[in-house]
Amino acid sequence: MKEYKTRYEEILKYYQAWLMGFSKLAVRQGMCHQNIYYSHYLMIGCLNFPNKEPAHAVVPQCLHKIIFCPQVEKSSLPIDDQNVSLSTQEDLLVHHPMLEGVLLSECVRLKQRSLTNKLISLFQQFSGTEIRLKLVWLCWYDLMLGNDLTDWIENLKFKSDAEVTQWMCDRQAENVALTNAMDEYVLFAYRTVVAP
Repeated sequence: MKEYKTRYEEILKYYQAWLMGFSKLAVRQGMCHQNIYYSHYLMIGCLNFPNKEPAHAVVPQCLHKIIFCPQVEKSSLPIDDQNVSLSTQEDLLVHHPMLEGVLLSECVRLKQRSLTNKLISLFQQFSGTEIRLKLVWLCWYDLMLGNDLTDWIENLKFKSDAEVTQWMCDRQAENVALTNAMDEYVLFAYRTVVAP
């Protein structure tokens, strides 16, 4: 008898195949370090958008472990929901490398277009810097914890580069394990960061 796969598993499988394919190509071409793979394992978790029920979504496995429990490797898959959209945003995956593309695609899939547009604008503002990579991690972190998204939606776009850098340093001080994971990710993705 065949094992039944939920719609969430199909989304996870698609993103994981895309992310690992991209990672293999980047490593093979010398664009990033082979240890980047550890950060690119995904799982089904939850994202918490303001005034909405938690939504099952694809999230980075290592970040889930940092936030919720070092022993938790895998959360149980949710009951299948036929209303779950399987629509991924291939254009976002193509134009936004690595975890950034998965984050943006998941936001669109979960009908958070306004947040997606704000994030794209922010990522473009910091294109070619380690700030961009760290912003991706901090956004995942806030969405997974259900933190207030006012900074992401309203405030960060009006801050100068120095103010965003200070905001990021303050945020990193909140969680040492997160800071270490972010710094490690930047180190492994160093060649994907293009000098401005």
